[in-house]
Amino acid sequence: MSALNSLPLPVVRLLAFFHEELSERRPGRVPQTVQLWVGCLLVILISMTFEIPFVALSLAVLFYGIQSNAFYTKFVAILFVVATVLEIGSLFLIYKWSYGEPLIRLIIAGPILMGCMFLMRPHRLGLVFFAVAIVAIYGQTFPAMLDYPEVVVRLTLWCIVVGLYPTLLMTLI
Repeated sequence: MSALNSLPLPVVRLLAFFHEELSERRPGRVPQTVQLWVGCLLVILISMTFEIPFVALSLAVLFYGIQSNAFYTKFVAILFVVATVLEIGSLFLIYKWSYGEPLIRLIIAGPILMGCMFLMRPHRLGLVFFAVAIVAIYGQTFPAMLDYPEVVVRLTLWCIVVGLYPTLLMTLI
């Protein structure tokens, strides 16, 4: 009598599903699973060690960034770095002109988010548009949450760290 006979049927089905998905009939699944697992572990450890905020954002960057092709992952990572830095720069310009005006920030953030969400799905470089959308929306919410401009600038600068160190891990793993 095997040990599987004593387990409930849903658990047996789940184990069979994992066995089929990670078997040799589907090459590349195990290495990509290990790559994601190690990446998530490193992102969480680094975030907890250095007290980096927005761990969920870092994990989302990692999930969207790791591709099946190593060259494509590195190419997307380079574009992601450029897009994140440019988006942070544009956020500072938006803060300069509309820090005390939430309606102007909302009017600016809406089309940016809709355009990026639309381009994220059909475009081959969807991660770049994902990065711009996330940074734009998080950046637009900081002035509404906080009364001190210095803290808003610090949180916005943390967005660079939150977005870029998972990108570095993607290229190294």
